[in-house]
Order: sequence, then C-alpha cells, then structure tokens
Amino acid sequence: MKAFPTAVLPLTLAACSDEPTEPSDLRFVSLTAGGRSACGLTAEGEALCWGDNAYGQLGTGNTARRLVPSPMPGEPRFAKMHQGITACAVDLTGSAYCWGASDWGITGNGSVDGIDQCGETFPTFALSCNVRPQGVRSAERFREVVNSGGITCGLTQAGLARCWGVYQGGYLGIGVIPDGSAALTQCGERFSSEFYFQDGRCATTPAPVEGKHLFRSIAAGAGQVCGAAEDGRLLCWARPAEGDSAERYLPTEVGGAPSFTQLSGGWSLLCGVTAGGAAYCWGNIHGNGASFTEMEPTAVGDGITFASVTVGAEHACGATPGGTAYCWGANSHGQLGDGTTVDAVGDGTLDPVFVGGGHSFRTLAAGDDFTCGITFEGATYCWGANATGQLGNGTLTSSLVPVPVDGP
Repeated sequence: MKAFPTAVLPLTLAACSDEPTEPSDLRFVSLTAGGRSACGLTAEGEALCWGDNAYGQLGTGNTARRLVPSPMPGEPRFAKMHQGITACAVDLTGSAYCWGASDWGITGNGSVDGIDQCGETFPTFALSCNVRPQGVRSAERFREVVNSGGITCGLTQAGLARCWGVYQGGYLGIGVIPDGSAALTQCGERFSSEFYFQDGRCATTPAPVEGKHLFRSIAAGAGQVCGAAEDGRLLCWARPAEGDSAERYLPTEVGGAPSFTQLSGGWSLLCGVTAGGAAYCWGNIHGNGASFTEMEPTAVGDGITFASVTVGAEHACGATPGGTAYCWGANSHGQLGDGTTVDAVGDGTLDPVFVGGGHSFRTLAAGDDFTCGITFEGATYCWGANATGQLGNGTLTSSLVPVPVDGP
C-alpha cells in the first residue's frame, strides 16, 4: 500500500493528561481501536477515548494524550465509531462525522485540510487535523464509516458504499476519472519520476462507489477496500499490498470467496466472518521466520466458531459466541494477550492462540499493537503496547495479558 502523508509523518510529542473520568462505574456497550488509541461508547452514545492524540483523534479539543477514558465534551451522541489517526463516527440519527488527521480530504467535510495544525511541515506540506468532530458533507444517512491510511469509506443506511480521500490507486472505487474532471479536487502536488507517480487528486466529500452494490459490511486495509455484498459476493477495489499489482478502480469480485456477514481491516490484513462463524483473512504478515502472504481469503482457526473479528495493524482477534477470545498474527508487543511476544504466524497460515486471564469477552477491538475487549459483565480490559496510554489504565506500562481499563 502506498504510504500517504497522513500515515507517515513524524508525530509531535503531546502533553500527558492523567485525570480520571467519572463516574467510576462507567460501562461501555461497544469499543473501537485504531493506531495507538481507543474509544468506548456508553449506552447513551457518549464517547470516551484514551491513548495517542497527536492528530486530535480523541476529539477532545486538543492534542494531549489521555491515559484513561476521557469524554469528548459537547459533541453528538454516537451509535458507532471507527478509531484511527483519522476517527469517524455515525450519530444516533445517521449523520457522519470525522476528525483527527485531515489531509487529502479524508474527513469528508469538503476541505483539503483541517482547521488545526498537528504536525511539522514535511517537506512541502503541513500536516493538518481537526481536534473536534466535523460533519461529513452529505445529506445521506450512514450506518458505519471506516478509515485506513488515505481513504475513508462508509455505508449508507440503505447499504450503498461511499468513499472519500485519495483517488490514486483506485481507493475511491469510482472508476478512472479523466484529468480536469470536476469530480475530484487537486489535493496534493502532481508529479512523475522514473520510479514514482503522484496523481495528487482526491475526493473531499463522499463519492458514490460504482455499481450501486448493496453491502452488509465494508472494511479498508491491506492496500484495498472490500465490501461484503448482500448477494453474497466479496467485492474489492484498489491495489493489494502484495501480489497482483493491478489497480482496481471499480469493485471487482473475488472469485471463490465465502459469503461474509462482517468484515474488518487493518494496515496489512483484512478478515471476515461468515454466517456460520468461520473466520478468513487475507493480506501480508511476516513473523517467526514465517510469512503469511495470501491475496485470497484463507481460513483461520480450524473448527473455531467466531461471533466477530477485529483487525489491528498486523494482528487480528475474534471472540466465540460463548466469549472465548483468540488472537493471531504479529505479537511483538503482546497484543495477542497470551502472555508471550511470540508471533502466531506460520508459512501461509495464521494460528489462533488463547487470550489469557480467564475472561469471557462479548466484543473485541484491535489497534495497531494492542487489543481491548468488553466482558459479558461489562468490564473493559486491554493488553499489548502502552507507550501512549492505549491500555487506558493510567500507566505507560505494557502488558502481555489483559489489564482493566480505569473507569469502568
């Protein structure tokens, strides 16, 4: 996947805020994690976030990191969120919002840049951001919005896909757009060399994905965007991180793929779950001297029935209907939660391991190098890296097994 400016610029060291949230019996009904930060939603739709905030992705009005869950003051109540260096959410009425890293139109508010400055000039542009949620400029109502690198995509309440952000590579799924077309905005410099071409165009508001396909779920990651169509097909567009180098500017059916009900994506991996609970992943992970590089969905966890899956940068996790949690992939920071830093990757396989601690999780959320989950009792736990407070327990100490998040 091409490295777009929003994903590769150096972070600005942020101040630390350790103030605990109230009340102490806080409970989340859903979680989202991405990059090195996480957020939880209460039953009333209040969002509380913690971890890295260098891009304003916590929505708290500044770039100070939070070591414990902290509310977004005065903002809309949300039904669903997707956290990353660019964060997006859908409110209780279906209106979409995005905030955080804002270059290349990925917040969808009609602007190339954000209204705040979060990074240094590098070398010919400034990293802009929005430290508070900004409304996505669309009259349509959404049921979910996801983001990865330089692309954001959402599903309308009817199931139609809309994407905004970087055009180059086919990430918008809108077909080949000729130069000079009003359909796109010049968001960055356009140049070409012997080794690299930069188109520089983007969509700053939601653009309809071609084909009017109806989707159950959508995910972005591993250099592409994929949607689980209502008719059972898996449709993907843009270019996979490795393997076939062809850029797919239109949704293209992945032949032989199972029918998925839910998808999740991260930097190098995409995973899905079928109606029968079978998990599949595709993408690229290296570890233990072994390599998983599969461009077509490959079964994970023989005989394990999953209720859902969640994908981080190079690892994924899933919970069974009974709450048993498994993780697989890279484990350099203990993000698999099995008490080790041994990767769960074989040659062409991903090998699930048990998450330790004896907890039963009803939902999980994977960030870049950490994972969080909510138990059936309503308690929230996180494990893995903690350099920016992404475990939410008031410390900067990493953990190889689940530790409780402060507040809940």
